[in-house]
Amino acid sequence: MKIVRIGRERDNDIILPAGDKSASRHHCQIIQENDGTYTLVDVGSTNGTYVNGVQRHGQVKLNRNDIVRAGNSTLPWQTYFTNDGGCGGTQIGPDGGDNQPPMPPMAKPDNYLVWAILEIIFCSILCGIFATVNASKVDSLWSAGDYAGATEAARKAKTWFWWGFGLGLVRIIVTICLELLVGVL
Repeated sequence: MKIVRIGRERDNDIILPAGDKSASRHHCQIIQENDGTYTLVDVGSTNGTYVNGVQRHGQVKLNRNDIVRAGNSTLPWQTYFTNDGGCGGTQIGPDGGDNQPPMPPMAKPDNYLVWAILEIIFCSILCGIFATVNASKVDSLWSAGDYAGATEAARKAKTWFWWGFGLGLVRIIVTICLELLVGVL
């Protein structure tokens, strides 16, 4: 069995950035059992530990492709269990080392929140509400490390915005045509 302790304090095996106040001094542990399974244990962190974008407290079994996030750091936890046996005192942070957490796959998508709110006011209330609901999810999903979920929420917000915009445009054109028709008669 191998245990890797993660947190901001120097006595951890993996040291998170000292300036990351959303990470606890002793945040979590990842345990590799003798049978090769992995367990994440949140050791009472203030903000919880995220696995695949879902906040977890307590214990959770990990699969090799799970994304683990503690504070503002995405942990490349699979690399902590190498055959060389050591990771003691490895720091994660903006120090230019090979052990930095992986970057998100792309820039954070636009959440379309302003456009969604304007749509509620000027175009289509129903489409605007759906756009606003999806737009409000983007930032929290991105912060939690769920990049695919954030991208999907942004795509849905954009789609609902354009549907509402199109319906609003059709409504304006129909209104103008009817007023012209009534004015001619």
